[in-house]
Amino acid sequence: MHVVEFDIPRRSDPMIAKAEAMWAEYTCESPLEQWTIGNETHAVELDDPQEALGRVHGTLVPMASDLEWYATATAEPMPGGYRQRGVLLGEVETRDGRITIDECDSVRSHRWSTEPLSVDPFDVVLAHLDARIPFRFPDGSVLDLVATPEGWARRS
Repeated sequence: MHVVEFDIPRRSDPMIAKAEAMWAEYTCESPLEQWTIGNETHAVELDDPQEALGRVHGTLVPMASDLEWYATATAEPMPGGYRQRGVLLGEVETRDGRITIDECDSVRSHRWSTEPLSVDPFDVVLAHLDARIPFRFPDGSVLDLVATPEGWARRS
């Protein structure tokens, strides 16, 4: 599934993003303890992740998520901000049905800096290996990451 939306108007509430075919809302239920995350959009289902770097042709599919994040540790400083370990649970809906996330380890980060973030701010990636996240920016630059046992790495 591939989602790209560059034309998101700035709103007075920075925790809500609405564009033509996308809605995202992040609600701090309790500072440094709990967040609610809701998203609705249309994604493109690609046969091969490599297609995300080209014309991005695929099947348009609706998807939505209703997730909760809970802290399991105190926030740790990182360059320009902080990160915090926690757990994520909730549901993701696609045309193929509902996926329930019972509870999985996760990391939340917040930065005030405009400096580029290092490739792997989390020191642990809990995903199946060789998962790719390729992305082409409007200026033509590319970010192509792959999950490895050591974390996210740039794919060459």
